[in-house]
Amino acid sequence: EKRHFTQKNNLKKKSNIYGKLFSVIESISEYDRERVLKEFNGKMDSKRLQAAETYLYEKLMESLRGFHSKKSIAIQLNRLVLEAQILMSKGLYNLAIKEFSRAEKLARKHEKRAILLEIIPQKGNAIVALNERNFQEDIEKVYGNLFEEMEVLEQEIQYRYRNISLIAAFRASSTSSTIEKYYQDTVSKEFPVNGSFYSKYYYYSIQSIYLFMKKDYKNAAIYQRRVVDIWDGEEVATIKEANIQLYITQLANLVSCLNRSEEPDKAWIIIEKMADVETSSFDEAGELFQNVYFLKQSYYLNKHDLKSSSELIPAIMNGLDKYSNKINVSRKLSFMYNMSITKWLLGKNLEAYKMLNELSKILKYNNHRSDIQRFLPYVQLAIIYRIKEIDELENKMRSIKRKQRERNPLENLILLLFKGLSQAVPGSKTEKMHFRNFRNEKNSRNILHCIIN
Repeated sequence: EKRHFTQKNNLKKKSNIYGKLFSVIESISEYDRERVLKEFNGKMDSKRLQAAETYLYEKLMESLRGFHSKKSIAIQLNRLVLEAQILMSKGLYNLAIKEFSRAEKLARKHEKRAILLEIIPQKGNAIVALNERNFQEDIEKVYGNLFEEMEVLEQEIQYRYRNISLIAAFRASSTSSTIEKYYQDTVSKEFPVNGSFYSKYYYYSIQSIYLFMKKDYKNAAIYQRRVVDIWDGEEVATIKEANIQLYITQLANLVSCLNRSEEPDKAWIIIEKMADVETSSFDEAGELFQNVYFLKQSYYLNKHDLKSSSELIPAIMNGLDKYSNKINVSRKLSFMYNMSITKWLLGKNLEAYKMLNELSKILKYNNHRSDIQRFLPYVQLAIIYRIKEIDELENKMRSIKRKQRERNPLENLILLLFKGLSQAVPGSKTEKMHFRNFRNEKNSRNILHCIIN
């Protein structure tokens, strides 16, 4: 991208003011207008700098459009349609029809039906304008195609709407009767054999999401695998290449289903498959990183393979820094929590405690990951006890009781344990008794599972 921009705009010339501005901006980590002005040694005032910034921005966007035009189907389609419209305005109807046909072929290949509804009528207008004797036959053929595409697109829109509505309901933990209707409307119809790629994909995706919401994870995994199989079809390779982030998401969804249906070894195969996905942009690479590394570390923690989980931490830290603008807050919190748990279980208590304190500060201003927010204080209690800070232990227990008025049996059991431990001498029979009583309680047996999950 950078080489394409500099070569196209002759930015290496010493007299090129925009080239110097580009070099100055590139050399600083954070944009500072005062610093930029100093670099010009009084030859640039604030008003001229603003004009230069605007011009440079426009040139950058123009260069990026040109650089990515071969990769972006949308840009290619817009270019072909624009060229056809220009030819139409010049009265070159034969050439315009050829350009519209090229655009139509490309749109069909990538299943861009919304833009097909714009291309086909314009192609029809060009055929009418050409006014050849057989134009009526051509028009009937063109509009016959249009009606077919409209039917396919209408079906696709219905499936897309149900799919998005189910995803929204899933994120909101909703179980309304409308969700049941979306599911029944889908399964009451046969698989759309002649439908678009997206109709086929959504047909199975809707069922997978619904079954996952119903906690029928084994069947959810079956339908999500069908989703992935559709994406892996050779005939849709170009669509997958253009939507690689969505494909990564489908693989991650399959891993979630397999994990919940207690098939971790099958999940690991999909994680490895995901790790081999080729990306071609920063956004795609960021999406791949956050899914692969999160799922790998979760897999190792669930397997109690702390060594492998720990070995991922340097790469995770680098990725969190590199893709900080790409990764959402919830996923960052999950990464930090999992790394803290890994360090704690390995006995690196001070490192874990420091990371958990940073996590607490973030959570203070973000209403994300209520599960982490709820269980984090109890992990902190365990670490505080390990590092022998009894006063801080009592403060933390008071804080939990004040903030969490409603607690489940396991949480009450943990508080009871640490209340006893805070009054016991380390290494004493009393301390051992408290631990023994805690282990014997049936509610305590899944504590490691709760911490990790």
